[in-house]
Parts: sequence; structure tokens; C-alpha cells
Amino acid sequence: MTSDTARLDGIRFAPPPVSHFSRPPQRIDLRVGIGDSGLTGEASAGGKTLGLPLFWYDPPWHLASPERCRLVADFVGACGVMIGGVARDITTAAEGLDDVTWPRLVAHRCDRAGWTLEDAQAATAIELRLGISRTATGGLEYSREQFSRWASRWGRQEEGRPTEAEEGEPEKTLPLPLVFPPEWADLSQMRTKVAQLRALSDAAVLVSCDEASLDEVLPAAVQAGADGLIVRIAADPVEALLRYRSIVATLDGSARPAIWLAGGEWDAEQAVKCFALGATAISLDAVCNRWLLGIDDPEFSPAQQAAIKLGGRIGKTREELLGDQIRERLDSLGDAIAGIMRSLMVGELSQLGPQHVLVADGSSADQRGVAGLPESR
Repeated sequence: MTSDTARLDGIRFAPPPVSHFSRPPQRIDLRVGIGDSGLTGEASAGGKTLGLPLFWYDPPWHLASPERCRLVADFVGACGVMIGGVARDITTAAEGLDDVTWPRLVAHRCDRAGWTLEDAQAATAIELRLGISRTATGGLEYSREQFSRWASRWGRQEEGRPTEAEEGEPEKTLPLPLVFPPEWADLSQMRTKVAQLRALSDAAVLVSCDEASLDEVLPAAVQAGADGLIVRIAADPVEALLRYRSIVATLDGSARPAIWLAGGEWDAEQAVKCFALGATAISLDAVCNRWLLGIDDPEFSPAQQAAIKLGGRIGKTREELLGDQIRERLDSLGDAIAGIMRSLMVGELSQLGPQHVLVADGSSADQRGVAGLPESR
């Protein structure tokens, strides 16, 4: 247990029933539906379906070469993970990402930085992003490398890599990011923007905000008819999930938009607990970012290194080994999630609920609700 996930780790799974015979489901369905406005992740014919309840929310594309970006994105996307980013983030090819088949999440920022119609029309989901994540230094700003991917006039590009300004050329000032759409008076105008995005694309529309803004943004997203909400969390997700359930319970009608958790680093047990408390999907940024930045790259064996020094090759290339590593890690996570669901006698993600987890006194979270869960530390 870590202090960052103390409340989540203080919850445990309910034991299998002993009052009647139950057979574990033979098939576990990890698919989630997206684009079914008013639903909470059921995989149905009304919208698109993702193979896994996992997404790569905000990759630091600008810290890697376009070639590396496309390589890792292809490997991760092939596993059924939805990936955030516009074409200019990931590739410098003239055709953009026209040939990709993996699901894409395209951000519509308040200042429309990086936004193109082509990205919107190719997206699986459009993120209507409210606010902006702080940088490592605590500020709210774009880096020159990041903005140069979107607008080449802020730094000439050579094969997608921004170059230094020539001697004597004045340094161009980067625009400051906007944290709220300048054309809105307040959140009540979100409905108009959601309708505009739907007119541009058949993609689902997910509104995103920081955890601290959930109380304000969730009701507005429901009124706007958004398909779901991406909540950026700092650490433990329990508070955000409980507030989500509490707010939805007070809203009129049956609309219950999906909630996607962005942030944190989850193992299979923590992921299933999040799903039981209402999450539709969780982000994998912590692990995927390491692949993008080469932190977890596989190493060649001594024999392979010796062969390379002699101008030969034994076995797979480094890129092939990386692909194997990514597939093995994501397949293992999916298998572990499925194993826990089977132990709970649940065959589909949409069937998971608070009745499947217990709080400290042994009662289910469904029985005790907010009061029964461990206090934050």
C-alpha cells in the first residue's frame, strides 16, 4: 500500500457467494462502449467499441522523435488501447495518420492548439479539454518543442524536429495556453460546443477536467449531452469516483455519462476496484510514457551485442523486442483483470459494481456508500 492510493488499497474484493451454486463465467468481455450517450460503458451497437478499458491520455510526444512516436503508438494501439494525440504530434508524413486502425483520442483544447478537421474526422473520441495540466515546474504553458509540432512558425522543422533559430533571428514568443474557451460566458454554453463537434465528426465527445472541477463540470456535461467525462486525478481515485456517483444520483433523468480516469499508475487489482466504483476506463500514461521515452527498452543479450559488433545480427531487432515487451505487458494486464473479474463471477465490465468490493468493516461499498470507505490520509 502506498500513501498515494491508500483509500483504494484499503478496499478489498467481496468473496464468492456461498449461499448458492455459482459457476465462473467462461468468457470475460473487456470491451467498453463509447459513443452511447447516457450509457456507462456497455458495449452495444449504438456506438463504437474499444477492445480494452484502457487509454493513453496525454503522451509527451514532443520529447521523442516522430519515428519513435509512430513506432510506440502502433505497438500500443494494436493491443486495443485508445491513444491521445493529433497527427502532427506523432508523425511528419504527408498523409498523417490516414493508415492507422487503432482508436484515437483527439484533444480540442480551449485555444485549439494542434486542432485540425482531419484529426476530428478520424477520431474515435474527441476530448473537449477544459483546463490544462501543469508542467513539471508548476506552470501553465506549452514548451517550444511541443508547440513546434503544431505550428512550425514557432521553430523551423527538419523531419519533424524543431531546430534552433539562426543567429540574429529574434526568438518568437510562445502563446500562453487558455484554460477556458474564450467564446463561452460560462459552462452552460458547453451544449453548443458539443453539438458543433458532433456536426464535424461521428466521434464520441468526452469532456475533460481536473478532479477539483468535477462538481461543476459533470452536471454541465450531462446537460450538454456529452458521452462521458475524463477526470484528471493526482493520485488516489476514490474521492473522484465517489463524488461522481453522488452527483449522478442527484441528476434528473437516467443519463449517466461514463467516467474515464486520467492519472495514476494501476495494477490489475486497483483497476478492477476502479471499475467496480464506476470508472469506465483508466489511463496507462505511467507505463506507456516510459516506452515512448525509451526508459524501459529491452536490452540485447551478450551474444546479440557481440554479433552486432561483428556486423551481424542474431534474433530480433530492438524494435521487434520492444513490440514483444509491450504486447506481453498489456496482454498480462488484461489477463489479470479478466482473472479477478472471473473470481467475482462477473463476465462483463458493465456488470461490476460497488457490491463487488468491501470496506474495512466487511460490508459492501454498495451498502455503506461514501461513509464506509477508508478515510483519505
